[in-house]
Amino acid sequence: MKKDEVIELLKEQIKELRDDNNRLLDQIDDLIKEVSSLKEALLQKGESLGKQQRLTKGIAKLVSNTSEQQQAPQPAMSEEERQKREAEKADKRKARKNNGAKRDMHYEMEEEEHVVYPDDPDFDINKARLFTTVPRICVRYECVPMRFIKHVYKIHTYTQEGRLFEGKTPASAFLNSSYDGSFIAGLMELRYIQSLPVERIINYFESHGFTLKKPGKYELVIFELDGPNGGIEKVVEVTAVPKGDTTPTKADIVIKEPTTNTTVSTKTILVSGTSKPTSSVNIKLNGTKVKTTQTDKDGVFSADIGDLKPDENLIVAEVLDGTGAVVGTSAPVTIKFNTEVPKLTSLTIKEGDEFFVGSSITFVGVGDPSLKVVQVKVGDKSAQLLEDKTKLGTYTGVLKTSDFEGEFKASVALESQLGVKAEQKDMAKFRTISAKFENVKVETTKEKKVKFTWDLKPDLDQIRYFKIKYGTEPGKYTKEVVTYEKTEIKEENKYTWYIPNIPVGEYFSTIIALDKDKKETSIDSDEQTFTIALDAAPTCFIEKVSGIRVDKASETYSIIRWDKLKDATSYQVFKRDASGEFAMIDEITTNQFRINIDMSAREVTYEDFRVRGVCKNGSYVGQGDFSDSVAVPTGPEMIIFFALFIASGIAFILVRRGYIN
Repeated sequence: MKKDEVIELLKEQIKELRDDNNRLLDQIDDLIKEVSSLKEALLQKGESLGKQQRLTKGIAKLVSNTSEQQQAPQPAMSEEERQKREAEKADKRKARKNNGAKRDMHYEMEEEEHVVYPDDPDFDINKARLFTTVPRICVRYECVPMRFIKHVYKIHTYTQEGRLFEGKTPASAFLNSSYDGSFIAGLMELRYIQSLPVERIINYFESHGFTLKKPGKYELVIFELDGPNGGIEKVVEVTAVPKGDTTPTKADIVIKEPTTNTTVSTKTILVSGTSKPTSSVNIKLNGTKVKTTQTDKDGVFSADIGDLKPDENLIVAEVLDGTGAVVGTSAPVTIKFNTEVPKLTSLTIKEGDEFFVGSSITFVGVGDPSLKVVQVKVGDKSAQLLEDKTKLGTYTGVLKTSDFEGEFKASVALESQLGVKAEQKDMAKFRTISAKFENVKVETTKEKKVKFTWDLKPDLDQIRYFKIKYGTEPGKYTKEVVTYEKTEIKEENKYTWYIPNIPVGEYFSTIIALDKDKKETSIDSDEQTFTIALDAAPTCFIEKVSGIRVDKASETYSIIRWDKLKDATSYQVFKRDASGEFAMIDEITTNQFRINIDMSAREVTYEDFRVRGVCKNGSYVGQGDFSDSVAVPTGPEMIIFFALFIASGIAFILVRRGYIN
């Protein structure tokens, strides 16, 4: 693409991105309004409930008071203690994060996959090519009463004519949320219509296979709806820990990379994350400390760790205080170390093991499924093998053979989706053969035929036939003739073939060697020229019979007619036989033919006929240059129709006169 075209393309993409951004901003505004409306409704409901609860609590306290004894007054806090408490609250609010809690993928639940293709009207999948080999994954959770469904959208991205096309998932209820409207609606129904406590809702969801509790730090906001503050009363931090861990963390630490359930192919990986600025961080692998590093002023840490064990590995990061005590522990990250090397169990050649020089070879490999790269190599040539999507683990590709004769061996280069590479040598072998046309001659005989003669060295047994192509322009051959088997056309140690009735003009020709199946090989002769002079032209040349039609002369016969041909002295009439082939039934000098109708037949029958002309010298129009076929009735069509008409008339009269009830 030219520079100006690239600039225009980038401008269009920027405009589309701006439009998408504006749509997202509008969606955010709508969601903010919706949330505000819900908050107002909750506040109103909470206010009424709060009043009732306070009245009930007050009455219960009065009823349960059995003593008039006054409680000892609490000593007033000093200014220093009050400031210290406020400073602690401020530090907690400032450090408050989610402790690296990650989205729960809910592998245990029912899952549906959806393949999403771009829905842009300009997108054409037949013109586009994949931009990403692995689709982008987006998850939406659907809530059906008593049933949870995990929808996994595999989003494909394509490029077409300089543009990117990406499939779109259904809109979520909230921006970047994994939960659709049905999930949120079900949650709100249980909480605000059924009035279930949050803990009971969590237990209810968990009993049906969906866990809402996950490790991390959360913020609990307590509202005083009818109090003097008229708003938020208190903010409390609550820490959720993995099942079986009863020790809450005292400081946030999150492992960003690698993400949990990642598969790697190397023993050494980079671990990075965030925690308190300028703090020491221990990284543990499978319960053993393997590295100590330091966070920078922004709280970011990174370190390389090695010696991963095969299969699953558990990585945990700990943040230390100034005394070296552990004050925070990250959520565990599970990493799978895959040591498997990609391989093919077989590599075969579809067409055999012997080829003519320059032929195309189809390789078929069978091995591990979903390999990223499967490349076959023969010398300095290579070809990519693609996986059959209907038969995973089977790869097919075509490679053109070398221009040299000899024996060759094929190797394969492999690469897995994890980047593990491997090479398998000498998995298949084949040989190439070649021959050369020599002493090619073209001449016009006294019998007004074009004579072709040639030699083939070496005279390979694999070559069985020859094809002669010719035309009126160099390299453009419009006519072709296939010879008999080569053993039948060899004369005096050379091959000979005649072509009659070529019109006057200058011609260019070539000869191509054919195999036993009459398929063209890569062996051909140099281009030859020959001229058909006026005195060597055939005595006549007539065209295809046209205007063929059927005229019904009487009830007992029909007549086929056609347009006369200028140089035709006679016409041959053909009829289709029981085997479906056309056989000649007569040769006449006129342009019409009579076909009698079989009056004894019990049903109407039709048969196909066609005609071709004959030149003065007895040669036919080309090879099989017949007229169009016509269907002619050969059964008593009109008699049957007349009989049915008479029978219907008699029946009508009998009904009218009452003979038939």
